[in-house]
Amino acid sequence: MKKHLLLHLILVISISSFAQKTISGTIVDAENKQPLPFSTIGLQGSSIGTVTNTDGEFHLNIPIGLDDEIIVVNFLGYESRRFPISGIKGSLFIELTPSVLQLDELVIRPLSPTDYIKLAVKKIGQNYPTDPFQTQAYYREKFVENGEYVNMVEGVFNSYYPSYQDTLENQHQLLLYRQPADLSNIDFMSDFVDKQNRKGKKKAEKKGEDFTKEDPTAEIQKGFGGPDNILSMDLIKDLENCLDSTLFKKFKYSFANGVKYQERELLVIHFESKGKTEHMRQEGEIYIDVISDGIVAVEYSGEFVVPALIRPVLFALGIGLKNPIFSKKVRYQLHEGRWYPDNFQWFVDFDIKKRHMFSSNEKSKFYIEQLFKINRIAILDIEEIKEESRFDADEPMDEQIFNENNLRWDQVNTLKTEFLEAAQNN
Repeated sequence: MKKHLLLHLILVISISSFAQKTISGTIVDAENKQPLPFSTIGLQGSSIGTVTNTDGEFHLNIPIGLDDEIIVVNFLGYESRRFPISGIKGSLFIELTPSVLQLDELVIRPLSPTDYIKLAVKKIGQNYPTDPFQTQAYYREKFVENGEYVNMVEGVFNSYYPSYQDTLENQHQLLLYRQPADLSNIDFMSDFVDKQNRKGKKKAEKKGEDFTKEDPTAEIQKGFGGPDNILSMDLIKDLENCLDSTLFKKFKYSFANGVKYQERELLVIHFESKGKTEHMRQEGEIYIDVISDGIVAVEYSGEFVVPALIRPVLFALGIGLKNPIFSKKVRYQLHEGRWYPDNFQWFVDFDIKKRHMFSSNEKSKFYIEQLFKINRIAILDIEEIKEESRFDADEPMDEQIFNENNLRWDQVNTLKTEFLEAAQNN
C-alpha cells in the first residue's frame, strides 16, 4: 500500500513539473525540402513525444532536468536522426534522408507476401502486449466545409488497454477538452433547414408545445466525425481486411522496396483491392518488422462506394454524393521489446450537391481529419477506468471531462495548430 502511494506521489509530482521546456522546429525531406507531416519527435527510450503538423512544424514539451537525454526524430521510410537536448539552441530545422532498401538488401525468407502476413498475425501474441497497459494520448479533429472551419476539437484521453488476448473493449477517459468559439455553421442546405425550423416553430406555438431546432451541423458531424471513429482503431483486436486471410482473395499483394523506421528494417507489402470490399476500394502498404515479424504500420487510401440501395434514395431527394475519398494510417512503436500503439490517423473528403428546380444548385466540399497520438505509456500499476468516468462516444465531449489530477494543457504535447492557438489567446 505504501509502495503504491509513493508511486502515485511520484507520478503526480512528475505531471505537475512536466512541460517546463519547449523545443520547436520544422522537419523536411532532405532532397526536396518538402515538409514531412506527422513525423514523430520524442525522447529516446520513452513514449513522450509528439508529431508534426501538415507544414512539418512541431512543439515538443519535455520535463525539466533532462538535458542529458536524446531527442529522436522518425518518419516512415527515412533515416532517424538524434539530437542531444543539451546542444539544442533555438528552433530546429531538421532534414531527414529517405531510406529505401532494395528487396535483395533485406534478410527475407522464400515466402510469398500472404505468407508473411499470416506469420505476422500468428505472432501477435509474441509481438504485442500480453498484459494490460495505459496510455495518455492527444486527440484532434478538424472539420472543414469549403475552406471554413466547421469544427476543431482537441482532447486528451487516458486509456486502459486490456491484454490483446482479452476480449474486453478498450476503455477511455477524457481528461481535457477545448474548442474555439469562432467556428462556422455548415452552409450546405442551411436555407432549407432554416425554413423547416420556422415552419416547425409555428406549428409548435399553435399547439402550445416546445420546439427543438434542428441542427444539421450536429447531424453531419455525428455521421462523419467524432472521436469514436479513431478511438476504435486497433488493427490487432480488429484486423484490417488486408490482414484477414479469409479475405486474401479480394486483394492483390506484391513486395515493394523495404524502408527503415525507428532504425528497424521493414518489409513492405503493397496491396490493392480487386473490386469492392465492404463498399470500399483501397490500396496501400503493410509494414512488417524483419526481425520480429511484427506489424509496424498499415497505411492505405481509397474510396467509399455509395451502396446501390442508397443511390435511388439520394436521387429522389435531389442529393448527389460523390464517392468519399479516404486515407487511414495506423502505426505502432517499439517499447520495452513489444509493439505498442503510436499514432492513428484518419482523413476523408467528399463533395455533395443539392439540385434545385428554380434556383442554383448547392455544392459543398467537406474535409475531415482526425489524429490520435500516444504520448505516454504505462505498464506498471495499471487500473481500469472507473465506470462513471468512461467516455461514451454517444454523449457530448464537453460533458464528459474527468480530470482528477488537474492536468493542464501546457503539460501536454499537442499538434501545432495556429487556428486553435489564436483562438485560445483571444
